[in-house]
Amino acid sequence: EMQGWTVEQYATSDVIEDNWMTRQLVHVDSSTPLNMGHLQLAMDVIRRKVFVGLMSRFEESLERFEAIFQWKYTFNPTEQEACRESMLAIGSNVSPRGRGNPVPPPGTPAYNFILSHNKFDMQLYKYAESLFDEQARLVTDIEGGF
Repeated sequence: EMQGWTVEQYATSDVIEDNWMTRQLVHVDSSTPLNMGHLQLAMDVIRRKVFVGLMSRFEESLERFEAIFQWKYTFNPTEQEACRESMLAIGSNVSPRGRGNPVPPPGTPAYNFILSHNKFDMQLYKYAESLFDEQARLVTDIEGGF
């Protein structure tokens, strides 16, 4: 049913997600209104349980994962390095049809509607970005070569 929808149709529908990530982290379903306590708990879960990576800083994230998890290219190094380079150049989880619908520009009705349904997730993402910077210290003393 939704396959042919525009972003605007999705944004104004009754199936739009409502702070999905926050709800997942604090185990609260969509029938429960969220509050700042839920957001604080979700931030605490991320701080204690998540080693953050960011798509906007994908190469740096991948290097951190390689270091912290000690990923080594030992099985087939040439092929593994080619796979890594492909991930960096093209990305992953990309639809064969392209990147899908573009994000509506800020200030448009669709953007504002999506934002209003995801205000806690947006704050959670900003927190994850700051945590990403803080977590840099966790990999500074790990030797490379992964």
